[in-house]
Amino acid sequence: MEINKKKKTLKTIAEKLDCMSKFLDAKKADKLLQVDVQESTTLCDYFIFASAKNSTQVKAMCEGLEEELSKKYGIEPKCRDGIKDGKWAVLDYGDIIVHILLDEVRTQYDIDSIWVNEKNNTINYTELSEALLLEKRKLRLAKIKEQQDN
Repeated sequence: MEINKKKKTLKTIAEKLDCMSKFLDAKKADKLLQVDVQESTTLCDYFIFASAKNSTQVKAMCEGLEEELSKKYGIEPKCRDGIKDGKWAVLDYGDIIVHILLDEVRTQYDIDSIWVNEKNNTINYTELSEALLLEKRKLRLAKIKEQQDN
């Protein structure tokens, strides 16, 4: 990342995906998915889907993500919708569209079955994040054990 007039820039879609997903994961998003839809639609290149337990969490994640991207990187959504209602909020960043939904709304519309398929490459960020945390814990425990053995 480069410094550009006091703001960092996210040069690639991969950097944007990573930044957005890390933020949502830190805000306790459930079932966090990154879906490559380049072969399925011209709307965007990627969807990010995240679930929330209540409407307050939907709003907080949307507003927090918007603020984070705006302040740190100067990135503004082209369109935003559903945030006040807090059931299914959408932030359109052009190449990436972020959907934050209540658990029951995501289940009701079965959004995953529409976009998660063999045609679209999907990364389950929640599982990836949990696996990375487990690996870090194992490494930490191994280091502690090694120190105790010495």
